[in-house]
Amino acid sequence: MSEERRVVTVMFADLVESTALAETLDPEDLRAILSRFYNLVAAEVRRFGGTVEKYLGDAALAIFGLPDVHEDDAERAVRAALAARDALAELNARLAAEGRSRLTMRIAVNTGEVVADPKGGVQGEFRLAADAINVAARLQQQAKAGSILLAPRTERLVRGIAETSSLGPVTLRGKAQPIEAWEVIGLRPERTQRGIPGLQAPLIGRGEEMDLLLHLYDRVARERQTQLVTIVGAPGVGKSRLQQEFASLLRALPEPPAIRKGRCLPYGDGLAFAPVAEIFKQDAQIMDGDPADAARKKLLDTVTRWLPDGSTRAAAALGFLVGLVFPDSPMAGVDPKSAREEAFASWRRYLLARSTAAALVLVFEDVHWADDSLLELVEYTASHLHDSPVLLLCLARPELLERPTPLGGLGRNTAIMHLEALSETESRALVAALLAVDDLPESVRLEIVSKADGNPFFVEEIVHMLMDMGAIVQ
Repeated sequence: MSEERRVVTVMFADLVESTALAETLDPEDLRAILSRFYNLVAAEVRRFGGTVEKYLGDAALAIFGLPDVHEDDAERAVRAALAARDALAELNARLAAEGRSRLTMRIAVNTGEVVADPKGGVQGEFRLAADAINVAARLQQQAKAGSILLAPRTERLVRGIAETSSLGPVTLRGKAQPIEAWEVIGLRPERTQRGIPGLQAPLIGRGEEMDLLLHLYDRVARERQTQLVTIVGAPGVGKSRLQQEFASLLRALPEPPAIRKGRCLPYGDGLAFAPVAEIFKQDAQIMDGDPADAARKKLLDTVTRWLPDGSTRAAAALGFLVGLVFPDSPMAGVDPKSAREEAFASWRRYLLARSTAAALVLVFEDVHWADDSLLELVEYTASHLHDSPVLLLCLARPELLERPTPLGGLGRNTAIMHLEALSETESRALVAALLAVDDLPESVRLEIVSKADGNPFFVEEIVHMLMDMGAIVQ
């Protein structure tokens, strides 16, 4: 047996008051309800790339990071927890229709090191051994019914995507010291820079790239010409940070553009045009919890504002892109190929009208995960929008360039910007800016710079780790 040390994220999902439920049900009925609960949790865990390690009575233990490691395992676990909570609400509606009692769940998520068999052992179990598992189990016992709690390391990893509320120090059974805990409120409407709490470094080593982006936007606004820019760089090299600083400068202009953002996801149900759906949600102020009828009305109202002629059909066509079906519309009987063509045309008309009020900046993040259909839509937009001040800004890892038609090579209004690692001098400047101290030992500074290898995200993570260890005191 080959065991390895891994950093994983652990999710414990537990039914509340299952003992009382068992007292009121026949054993077979209880088993059937527990199976529905287990299947619900397992489906969401698998959807976000995790693995259910085992079921413990009325609880499920899931692992993100085994057997496959993802750089966003903590985020996947939190998204799976939120999705499982939503799915339980749907199950409760079905149970109520059957005359059965509703179920209540509580969840805890923790990130830490484990020793495990990455191949799954004899019976498919990873044979985990670590305090990270115990912390997740104990933290789950402190959660209120219906809540999702995060341990410190997980909260830090998902701070940019999850809205949380601090619960302060929480005492866990069997632990000598309390730990900080956070309750998940929901996902942020817009991803933010995670950063180090209390520390904020200026953007370092990206002056030329920022000047180029500002120049291209100036041309878009002044000449009313659509521009496609693809920023390519390795994970953690600073694509999102550059985009965020760029957006901040644009918002400070006397006539700022409307900035809309969408992100491609490597998991989930695979909605091909998910970033477009996010953009329309921002434009139409559609909330994640809105019923389908309310979401359709908001989309129709927004489309009508910009496309008063034929707005009903245009809204239904755009619904094809964002996953909103208009059952009684003329689009209902259109074949998929024609529906797609009309959706693309309606998207172009919408952007043409939308950009008459103000310049538009549409940001597509993580385009290396994009479906081919989304790449085709972005390319279509870049080549079919004329005399419109629209900047299409795509962020991607280098693997995008291995696709048959990578973005950015279509003509004079397209560009690819390669974001390289920081130089040693720039990395040292980043360390100094993060810590704002002059007495950091040179050996420590060199160690940080050497291990980060020019990656600004790694610089921040190493500094944070050293602070957590007490090796650096601010």
